[in-house]
This record gives sequence, structure tokens and C-alpha cells, in this order.
Amino acid sequence: MTKYTAADFANAKFAEHPSGSKAMRSGYPLPPWLIDSSGAPFVWQEDQEMADEGWVPVPTKPTITESRYRFMVEGMGFDFKAGFNDALGEFGVEVIPDPEPTDEELLAGIIRNIDDWQSITSPELLAKYLNTAGVTPPKEDK
Repeated sequence: MTKYTAADFANAKFAEHPSGSKAMRSGYPLPPWLIDSSGAPFVWQEDQEMADEGWVPVPTKPTITESRYRFMVEGMGFDFKAGFNDALGEFGVEVIPDPEPTDEELLAGIIRNIDDWQSITSPELLAKYLNTAGVTPPKEDK
């Protein structure tokens, strides 16, 4: 079992105990830790108490989405990707994949790209445009 110090807890936002209990940093100066006490009154502890009682700090790492990252390193007109990568690593930031767009977001993107709304004068023309864009209707279960 790894032994943690008060300093480890000073930089953590959450903690877990081997018993299954959870704790969170409260935002109050002293004592900073609010312990999940399974329905009992609130339990507050100091960083050193957390270390002494076998709590494990849960690391929290800042993240940035891939699209935001691309914008930051490429979309500003400068190519400073290597320096930016180094800075992110120094600060412990992890680049994570963009979330998958929902069907509604994908459809909204297709609709936004319709160049000439006046040319779509019937449901058939809209259906033709959507079909060209790759939209397929749901199949009925038989």
C-alpha cells in the first residue's frame, strides 16, 4: 500500500478510502475535506488526517478536446505545436478525443450547409438534398 502525505492531499480534489468511502475537497479553508459518512452527520478532516487514515487521493487531470487543441495550435495562424505540446505536458493536461456528435448535431450541420433555401420548394427536393448528403431514413421492423 502506498503511503501518501498531507501534500498529496493538498493538491487533490477527491479521495477514496479502501473501505469504499469517498471524500471531496470542500473549498473551505479548514478542515478542507468533507467525508461521505454513509448517512451520519458530516465528517471533516485535515490533509494530514487523510494521509494518516489510509485515504488515497484521486488524481484529477485537466483535459482539452482535440478540436480545441487543433484550434489553439493551428487555427491562430502560427505553428507553435511543439512548444504548446511541451507546455500541456508540463501542466499535466491530457488531449482527449472530441465527443461523438449526436444525430441532431449531424443533421443540423447538413441543414446549415444548404446553400440555396429558395430552391427547396417541396418535400421531394428536401428529400433529394438529404439523400445526396447521405441521410438515410430509419427502416421499419417487420
